Amino acid sequence: MKKLVVIFFIGMVLCSCSKEKVRNVKELISFKNKYKFDFEILEKLENDTVAWKYQLSANEFMLKGNYLNALKEWDKAFKGREVLYSSRKADSLRSNFTVHNAKDEIINESENTRLVIINEGHHNSYHRLFTKSLLEELYAKGYKHLGLEALANGKDKDLMLNTRGYPIKTSGYYTNDPNFSQLIRTAIKIGYNVFPYEQTIGVNNKEREIEQAKNIQKELEKFPNDKFLIHCGFDHVLEGSHRRWGKSMAGRLKEYTGINPLTIHQTKYSERGDKKLNSPLLKVFNVKKPSVLKDKNGSFFKYKRSNAWADIAVFHSSIKTDKGMIVEKDEVMYTLELERLKVEYPLMILVFETKDDLTKAVPVKIKEVHKKQNSTVLNLPKGEYSFVIVSKTNKTITFQEEIK
Repeated sequence: MKKLVVIFFIGMVLCSCSKEKVRNVKELISFKNKYKFDFEILEKLENDTVAWKYQLSANEFMLKGNYLNALKEWDKAFKGREVLYSSRKADSLRSNFTVHNAKDEIINESENTRLVIINEGHHNSYHRLFTKSLLEELYAKGYKHLGLEALANGKDKDLMLNTRGYPIKTSGYYTNDPNFSQLIRTAIKIGYNVFPYEQTIGVNNKEREIEQAKNIQKELEKFPNDKFLIHCGFDHVLEGSHRRWGKSMAGRLKEYTGINPLTIHQTKYSERGDKKLNSPLLKVFNVKKPSVLKDKNGSFFKYKRSNAWADIAVFHSSIKTDKGMIVEKDEVMYTLELERLKVEYPLMILVFETKDDLTKAVPVKIKEVHKKQNSTVLNLPKGEYSFVIVSKTNKTITFQEEIK
């Protein structure tokens, strides 16, 4: 028997954008909040004894879209140290390389292949938003398919994803990040066929790379005239020889198809939670928007490690945030009045598109409010949304609002 959702009218809430508006508030029964409150993440972290506990806490913050906290927790897992180049070396680098807009350069280079592969750090939500920024112009260049490592595959595959238009809680693990939700929603709205390619036979390491590549190869062969964008994790983007896997997924795919992909590496030169730990190269160029480097011959600065490489290294720094969440340029400030809400604090605000099934969908934005206050600000693109507000005791209310 399917679980029923019962909605009761309980009151009113005051919401404001450019002017104050009164909206009906309803109580949502049987809403299961997948996301942990900050205090729950920190309590678990304090009591956890596994060596990778900071990776786990980084993922928990990432899943609720808290970019900065995720980076800070990741720093604790992979501490590193502060490194600075000498003035002489920094000057030499600046004289030999020039900074260029990453998006523009990638779009231009994409014309030379039918396969673009870009990676992400699984803890870093911004990498998903950068890929999202490429979608519209890549689509105009003939890229019609988006392969996502993070989507569940095999018996767990989300068969209705492209029809529904948004991910649900069971579509994958990392896809529960609101920023990943935005990437998937945007791709489907533009017209992409979004598909999974993860291995389905329980293998890892070399065998996993082979299975991933074979799964993508099948999709390429189904649509021989179309171009493909693949969004993968960490080392799967590398060409050449991998120290543990022989070849990564990208290298295997090149071997099996004969297609020379454009490979793009985002993880090495992205900002850290503690900016002192940033790559010294990132500090030298101090970029303010996604950037790439070119030498005097017009060749891209690559990511290289031993005998492996990616064609283009992207530099990410100075990401605009509000309370730890990424702020995008197309978003407007929306003030949500909390004064009349009869809920306990802390509370969590989950924002959905109005077409979404609130019991299943992955939200497009999450914000936590730790203590009682009159209002809070969310940054959202213009549009119509369903708001779900959950207290720590799981009392849940919902209302809809148009942001203009």
